[in-house]
Amino acid sequence: MQWGRAKTVLIALLLGVNLFLAMFIAETQTARGRLSEEYIADTVRLLDRRGLSVAKEDFYAVRLRLPTLTFSTEGMLDGLVTGLLGEVHEMTSTEEGSLYRRDGNRLLRTGATDFVYSPAQPIGEEELLSTLERAGFPAEEFLVTEKGLALTVEGVEVADYGIRLEEGALHGRLLRAEHLRRRNDSLLDTANALLALSEALSAAGQIPCTVTGIAPVYLAELSGLSNEATLRPGYRVVVEGGGVWYVEAASGEVSAEAMELVSAKERK
Repeated sequence: MQWGRAKTVLIALLLGVNLFLAMFIAETQTARGRLSEEYIADTVRLLDRRGLSVAKEDFYAVRLRLPTLTFSTEGMLDGLVTGLLGEVHEMTSTEEGSLYRRDGNRLLRTGATDFVYSPAQPIGEEELLSTLERAGFPAEEFLVTEKGLALTVEGVEVADYGIRLEEGALHGRLLRAEHLRRRNDSLLDTANALLALSEALSAAGQIPCTVTGIAPVYLAELSGLSNEATLRPGYRVVVEGGGVWYVEAASGEVSAEAMELVSAKERK
C-alpha cells in the first residue's frame, strides 16, 4: 500500500513538472514572438529624430513569421467567368483583353488577375460574396472595407488585391492560391521596416510625418512567362497626409500603394 501511494505521489509530481515546463515553453515562445517594450521605445525615439513619428500603441509589436508563397496562376479566373455569367456566354477578344457577355452582363478580363464586371442589374454585397463562393473564392477569404472587399490568403491581406465598386461596375484583382509552395526567409521586424521607410520618405521629401497604422500583408508578384504568382511577406504603413506605403520584409524594399483598398480599421 505504501508503494502504491508513493507511485501516485510520484506520478502527480511528474505531471506537475511537465505542466510547468509546458507553460514555461509557451511563455518563452510568446515572449520571443513579440518585440520588447524597451526595443520599441528605443525605435520610436530614433524614428522621431529622423522625422517619422509613431505612437507606441500604433507599433506592430509581433515578430513577422510568414512564409513566402508561390503558386500557379494558370486558369485562375476561369471559375469567376462562369460564376458571374454562367456556363453559356459569348466571348470576344479586344485590345483591352477578353470580353465576356450574357444577358446584358459584361466581364472584361485584362490579365491573369484583373477584371471589370458590369452587371445589368446592381449587385449587392451578399449576392457578390455568394457568387464569389461559387466561383471558388470563399467568403471568408475577403475582408469588408470602406473601399470594397480586400482579398486575404491564409488570413493575411494581399496588398492591392480585392474588389471595389466604381460607377456601377466591379473592379477586381483576385488570386486563387492553391497548391502552395512555401519558403521561410529572414524577415525584418517592424522597427527595421520603419527605418527603411523613413529613408524612403526622406528621399521623397515627405519628412516629417506621422504613422497612423501598421499591418502585416502579402505583396504579390506575377510572372507571365512561368504563369506563377509569388506572395512575399511585408508591412503596410499608413502615413497621415502621405498615403499608404509598403515595405517588403525580406528585402526592405519600399513602394507606394497602387490600388487603394484600405481597411476601415487597421489590424494591429
